[in-house]
Amino acid sequence: MVEIVDREKADRLREERFQAWKTQEVSQEFFQLLHLWRQDLMEQWAMGSLQGDAIESTALATSNALGRVTMLNDLVGMTGKDLEEGLKDE
Repeated sequence: MVEIVDREKADRLREERFQAWKTQEVSQEFFQLLHLWRQDLMEQWAMGSLQGDAIESTALATSNALGRVTMLNDLVGMTGKDLEEGLKDE
C-alpha cells in the first residue's frame, strides 16, 4: 500500500511541476503560438483556401488540416501524465 501512495504522490508532484512549467512566460508564449496556428488553419478552411481542383485534393487538404488541428488541440490540452505516457512509448 505504501508503494501506491508514493506513486500517487509522484504523479501529483509531476503534474504540479508540469502545470508550473505551463505558467512560465516562455511556455505561455508557446501555447499562444499553438492557438494562433490552430486559428489560422480554421480560418483557411472557412475562407475556402483548402479547396483544390479536384475532390480528392480538397479531401486531402482538409484531412491534413484536420489532423494538424487535432494535434494542436492535443498539445494545448496536454497534462504531465500525457507527456510521461508519450515518453514511455518512445
